[in-house]
Amino acid sequence: MLAACLAAVGLTSCHSASKREADPSPPSTTTTLPRPAADGSRIAFMSNRADGSDFDIWVMGNDGSGATPLTGDPSNDSAPDWSPDGRHITFGRTQAGTNTDVFVMGADGSDVRNLTDNPDIDANPSWSPDGRLIAFERRQAAGGGAVMVMNADGTGQRALTGAAGVVDADPSWSPDGRRLVFERRSGDGPARLFVMNADGSGPVPVSASGDAAQTDPDWSPDAAHIAFSQAAAGGRASIAVVAPDGSGERMLTDDTHVDGAPAWSPDGRRIAFYRAPVSGAGEVWSMAADGSSQVNLTVNAAVDTLPAWTGPAAAPAVSAA
Repeated sequence: MLAACLAAVGLTSCHSASKREADPSPPSTTTTLPRPAADGSRIAFMSNRADGSDFDIWVMGNDGSGATPLTGDPSNDSAPDWSPDGRHITFGRTQAGTNTDVFVMGADGSDVRNLTDNPDIDANPSWSPDGRLIAFERRQAAGGGAVMVMNADGTGQRALTGAAGVVDADPSWSPDGRRLVFERRSGDGPARLFVMNADGSGPVPVSASGDAAQTDPDWSPDAAHIAFSQAAAGGRASIAVVAPDGSGERMLTDDTHVDGAPAWSPDGRRIAFYRAPVSGAGEVWSMAADGSSQVNLTVNAAVDTLPAWTGPAAAPAVSAA
């Protein structure tokens, strides 16, 4: 799914990761933008609109207004995720066109810091609800991949999965922080959604096996649903939701576009997502949680994708230390 959003600009990965620096102190919260808010009023996303080539992290209002770049590095920045208090953003960075690592920065773009130090591909970071941990995926160049977790300062990196012949990716926390949903590819089969405990134990498939790939999972704030992208014929994909036990699966968008990367608003009323034609640049859209009221938020000729909503508003203050 994510490869499609980059095909128009000739890239092969939407994610990045990072090499941990010596100083694990938290990023400064000195702001050049409005004071960070975890109330769902803002959406971070990745875009190549600055130069049509390199991807940066941008932020905008939840209505699409006031789009502003937070990064401008010649590397490719991707897959942003907010800390629960809205003061920091973790994201991926692909340096020198090859290595991908997980980074963190202040919500105003200040104090960018490396969190991982690994020759493999570290990507798709996801902040735990209490702000203490960051889950992410680690892929080896020779094949295989695991869901990893680390402290928010980059220390204590450890694998939660890692079976031979399996690629596990794109983790997302349950609202209580006790479970993770992720996508798993076994052999040449399609990606399927799995849920496991936060310590990596007890992985179980969310739904029965099938031919359609399921990717980009995101857990709803009330824990009742998981939104995801389901592949369709002709390179298209739709947004769907399913209960964590696999029941009640239903489509929210049709299969006339490439729809992916769903992200719930903190109140659970809306879902931001990426939409593109089968070939061409895409936009960040928003819709009601039942699939109605679909609105294009970015309306831009560039590639805008991988949205992440601030929230929840009631989260306790945390730091990246």
